[in-house]
Parts: sequence; C-alpha cells; structure tokens
Amino acid sequence: MSQLWSDPWIEAILAAALRGAPLLLLAGAAAIGWRRSSAAARHLVWLVAIACTLALPLLSASLPAWRVAVLPPTNAGAPVPEQEVVTLPAAISSSVASLATTHAPHDAEAALTALALEESAAQGAGGPRDWGKIAFLIWCLGASLVALPMVLGHVRVWRLSKTARPATGGAWGALASVLPAQLGLAGRVRIMTSERATMPMAFGIVNPTVLLPANAEQWPAERRRDVMLHELAHVARRDCLTQLIAQAACAMYWFDPLVWLASRALRGERERACDDAVVRAGARPSEYATHLLQVARDLRVPSTTALATVCMARRSQLSDRLLAILDERRNRRTVSRRFAVPTWLVALLILIPAAAFVPSRALGTFPVIVSAIVPSEAIVAERKAVARGKSVAARPMRVFTANDLLGEPTQCDYTGKGNTSISRNSDDENDTWRAHISAGDCDLTIRTIGKVRFASDLSDVESVPANGSFLLTESDALTTRRIEIRSDASGRMTRKFTVDGDERPWDDEGRRWLASVLLAFERRTAFTADTRVPALYREGGVDAVLREVSLLSGDHARRRYFEALFKATPSLSESETRRALEIAGQMDSDFEVAQTLIAIAKTGKIGGGSTAYLQAVRNIESDFETRRVLTTLVKSATMDEEAMTLLLNVADNIESDFELAELLLAVSSRGLGSNKARDAFFKAVGTIESNFERRRVLSSLLKRADNSEEVQARLLQSASEIESDFELASFLVSFAKKYPEMSQATRESFMKAADSIESEHEYGRVMQSVRGTARRTSGMF
Repeated sequence: MSQLWSDPWIEAILAAALRGAPLLLLAGAAAIGWRRSSAAARHLVWLVAIACTLALPLLSASLPAWRVAVLPPTNAGAPVPEQEVVTLPAAISSSVASLATTHAPHDAEAALTALALEESAAQGAGGPRDWGKIAFLIWCLGASLVALPMVLGHVRVWRLSKTARPATGGAWGALASVLPAQLGLAGRVRIMTSERATMPMAFGIVNPTVLLPANAEQWPAERRRDVMLHELAHVARRDCLTQLIAQAACAMYWFDPLVWLASRALRGERERACDDAVVRAGARPSEYATHLLQVARDLRVPSTTALATVCMARRSQLSDRLLAILDERRNRRTVSRRFAVPTWLVALLILIPAAAFVPSRALGTFPVIVSAIVPSEAIVAERKAVARGKSVAARPMRVFTANDLLGEPTQCDYTGKGNTSISRNSDDENDTWRAHISAGDCDLTIRTIGKVRFASDLSDVESVPANGSFLLTESDALTTRRIEIRSDASGRMTRKFTVDGDERPWDDEGRRWLASVLLAFERRTAFTADTRVPALYREGGVDAVLREVSLLSGDHARRRYFEALFKATPSLSESETRRALEIAGQMDSDFEVAQTLIAIAKTGKIGGGSTAYLQAVRNIESDFETRRVLTTLVKSATMDEEAMTLLLNVADNIESDFELAELLLAVSSRGLGSNKARDAFFKAVGTIESNFERRRVLSSLLKRADNSEEVQARLLQSASEIESDFELASFLVSFAKKYPEMSQATRESFMKAADSIESEHEYGRVMQSVRGTARRTSGMF
C-alpha cells in the first residue's frame, strides 16, 4: 500500500492534508467558542486556517526538516536478539568480494547500487504497477474537475462585463456617485449595470467591479442602497481574493472534507459580515431582511458565474442570515488590527513548525540497511515466485453486475436530507422543466419538453404533446434505470426503458418502478399539487388530502398542498381546520409555516380554529415571520374578543421592537373592542423598549375617534414610561391637541406624565400646547 504514495507530489499533498487537519479543527473550535464575537472575526479565523493549509506543501518543501524521534525506536536496552545473517546471491556475493579487494569502498557502494537497479530492471514489464503515477493521475483528475467550473465561471464573468455599462445615470448612478466615497472606495471600484445580470454581484481582484441588474432601478430607494452597500462591503473586505484562496484550497485538497467544510463556513461568515456592514451603515435590520428576502425570491444566482463572483443572496444561506440580521444583540463590529495581527502571528507560530516537522525513529543496525539496498536470497526467491505466479491462469470468479439485480426494489429514500433543484420555463407555445434530486447514493433527474400530463394517482404518464418528451433517470449505488417517452408530430407516444444501458421490455416491473419514483418525487417537490390535490379532494375529501400531506417529506411540499387545498375546498370544519393547523405547526421552516398560515388567514376560513391557529404561530421563532402572519390575520380574518386577546398574548413572543410595533399598529387601526383586548394590547406595548416605537404605537391608537376616557388614561399611563423627553413631549402635545377639553382625572394623568419630563424646553413645549404659558406647575392649567 505504501507504493500508492511513492509519487513525491502525492506524498507532499497527503502530508499537508494531515498536518493541516489540526489547524482546521482548531479554527472550527475557535469559531464555535467565539460565536458571540462578530462574523468578521470568525471569517478571519477561517481564512487564516485555509490559507495556512494551502501554504503547507510549499513551506514543507522549502524549510529544513525538523526531525523529531516520535516513532518508537528499536529497544536498545532490551536483550539484543540474535540477528539474522544477511546472505547475498552467489553472483552478487562474488562481485562484492571482488570489488572489496580491488576497489575502494566508494566503488563497492556504487556497485551495490548498480546491482540493485539491475535487479529492478530485470523484473521490467512483469513488475508491479506504478501506483504512484496512478495516484497522481487520480489527483489531477479530481483537481481539474473542481477547478474547471471556476475557470469557466471567470470566462463567463469576463464576457458579462464586456456587455455591461458604467452606472453613470439613473437611480444606480446617483448611488454610485455617493456610496463608494462614503466607504473610502472612490476611484477603486467600478459600478456597472447589465441587462443580463440576474443577481447583484462583485468580482475582480485587481480591478474590483460591482455589477447590478439594470432592470432593478424600479426598486425602492432603500433596497437599492442596501444592495449596493452589501456589494461594496465585499469589495472593501477583498472577499473576491479570499474566495479565490478557498477555491484553490478546495481544488488542491478536493479529497479532504475538512477543507470543504471550512470553505463553506468561510462563505457563510463572509455574507454575515457584509450584512453587518450594511446594518452599521444605518439600514434598519427588519427592512434590510425584507430586502434580502425579496432579492433572493425575485432573482437567481447564475450557476455559470456563482464560482467566480460573490453574489448578494443564495437561498441555501438565507435563513441563517435573516436570523443574524434580526438579532439585536448581535456583535456587528469589524476586525481591528489589534485582533488581526496577533491572529496571523499565532497562525505562523503554528504553521512553520508544522511544515518543518518530520517524525522519525532511531536507525536500525547495519544488516537492516544492507538488506534494504541488496535483497537477500529469500526476498529474491519470493519475488520470482510472485512473478511466476502471474503467468498461472487465475481461477474464474463469479462477478455480479447491476443487471443481476434487475427486479430488486430500488434502494432510494428521498424523504431524508438531500439537494433538490427545479427549473421551469413556461410560455404559450411550450413548457419545459428540469428537476434533480440527490440523496445519499441516489440521483434522480427528470426532463420534460411540452406540457406532460400524468395520471391522477401518478401511476403513469398519460400524455406527451406532439414533438414533446419525458425523460426520467434514476441511479443508485448499483443500478441506473432510464425511461424515455417521446411523441412524434402526430402525437403517437413511444417508450424506451433501459437498465444500465441495456434496453428492456416495458412490463409490469418498469411500470411499478416509474409509479414509485413519480410518487416519491411528488412527495418531495409537490410538482403536481395543483392537479393532484383536487383529485384527492374529490375522492376522499379533506381527510384524504391531509393524510397525503402527512406523508410529504418537505415543508415546501406541505405548504404547496395546503395552498391547493384552500383553493379546492369551499369550507373547512373546525376539526379539519385544527388538523391542518396541527400539521402546519410541526413544520420546521419558519418561512414555509408563515406562508401556510397566511394562506389560511386569507381564505377567511379559520372559524373556530383561531386558538389552534395562534398556537401554530407560537412555534415560529422568527420575529419577522411571526409579525407577518399575525398582521395578515388581523387584516384578513374576523376575530372575536377571545381570538384578539390570544393574538395579543402571542405578540409577547416578538422580541424585536420594530416588528412588535408594526403588529400593534395594525391592531390599533382595527380598534380594541373589549377590556381583555385593551389589557393585552397595553401589556404588549409595555414590552417595547424603544421610545420611538412606543410613541409610534401610542400615537396610532390616539388617532382613533372612539377612544373612551379609560383608553385615554391607559395611553397616558403607558406614555409616562417613555424615557426620552422628546418622544414623550411629542406624544403629549398630540394628546393635548386631540383632547383640548379633558376631564379632571385625565388632566391629572396628563400633568403627572408631563412632570416626568426633565428637559425645560420639552416641558415648555407641552405646556405651551395646553395653555400657551410654560410654567412648571402640577395639577393646574
């Protein structure tokens, strides 16, 4: 097995991978230990570890070896066993004897070496394969497969930049003239727009460029500003260079999972660090999260350019980024020199000894060295026996192929974790789509041209339009099955079923396989939800649909089925609503749960299920999604006193002042019709720490015309807890204008709130609003 690593480059790469593993593990431990620190700091830790791993082969080759006897040496203190006498072959022995008497010792050593080379050459073509070269070719193949998409991506980006134009006018041009200068990047970055760009991106190391979609100038000004700030943060942080370093490490160590995990962690921290930069620049976290989510929904990351650029939003990273953006306690600081310089110094102190370190053991005795140079008679005989054995015909062995397993069930499980991608292009004349699922050793691909129709139970393909096609390929660890269904110009369908490339008859076995794959694919993607759910509803009602929803393997598929169910059924009973909400409450994705609950709220069919509905909302962790669902419920559904009270109690789970304020604004616009609802409302207002957001909510309720004297008193009591003199004075001024004629009790509450103002200016402003004279009195006007 040691022959496999006989190639010097393979040996250096493997040694560097082994030496770099502790560095990557140490970086992972540091990132976990510093999870409360900023994303920029954790990004630096991962970058240092990856860069050191990439530099290890070069340093190991250039630094002097630091040999340390860490391997167990020969036991010198133990009784020396009787050493085996090393005998040389007769021809070699006579040659050595002759050389020993007629030549110098140096010539004898040279002769021994020459004889050893002749022994190796004598085995020639019958000798073992050069596994070192084979290992080197395998490494080259793997590195090329990793590096080739990167190279093609850079070519694609270069072509894309040739069709782009500088952002000198319009909405993007106005921002391009201001934002780079604010970040100290004036003259160092190009801002360009392109009709072909589908996602905001940054690229270039020597000439950094920010490429923006030209068709996005209709975005709101805040979204355009946040998007450009994010991409300029990539340029300021030199993220294109750090991405290239990570990609080079992945290409060199393509076989090492630690390097791939480190590169993935580096990308995640990079995006979070840029998000922090946007928030530091003044963006409101909730609004920026909304912009980021909208960009990810509306735009896509081109697969051809993803490896050569740093893009605005990737859906795979979106949930973690949104949670980080909305976390008010998050550390968003940048990396200072006081942190960066010691980090690099510590890495060098670890890297240099690790690169020079060579484990060794004590040398053996002289006969061992001689036997390594000149093979003994026993070794020569063993080699000859092996060489002769090769000419003997090997005993035939039974070799099982995938064809032998035809008829066995496919060992694919698409209900667990895996990668799923679906792309679709629809127009009036044609409809094409491609889907791919990768789960474990299983790989499933479907391609269609034309509007293919399936049986209601997904047991078969019912029809393929003229000149259309349906291709399905499934591969597991043993077998590759493929079905091609094509239709000619007259609409006549033909089928071709192959197993591992061999065509098979289309019999019951093939039909069972197709039906099982289509059903598994549907339960993961819900690609026929719009037609299958109505069919299930016609056959078995809501119960049949809900039973199928419980068998689906993804939150996205469940949400699609729920939406189709709400369209198909005219009404839901209370028990059916509760069952649907219980299933929705068990979904893991906050976004998919929110979309499902919003769809239920918009139907107006909650009925007696309001309690179950709000209980499902409690399972959502995201403040943004919780507020979105509850706001839709307030605006869409008819809620009784109990439901409104429960909704406001659920609102206590919202930690973000902004999101809670947005929800309470929607509630206040609807009105508070009961004492319980008012108590719950003002209890929720009391949890708002932001003076601005509290004043905003109270001012919204103040505008209502149906506020009773009790509500007025509660408004003044809640306002008195505002710590900002300006915000409290502004609310009291509005209150005095709204109610110039106050009752005695309301007047006393008003003056009590005014007396808590410490600023003479703000206090005078309040008094001026009620009587025109700024005198600090209490209890009288």
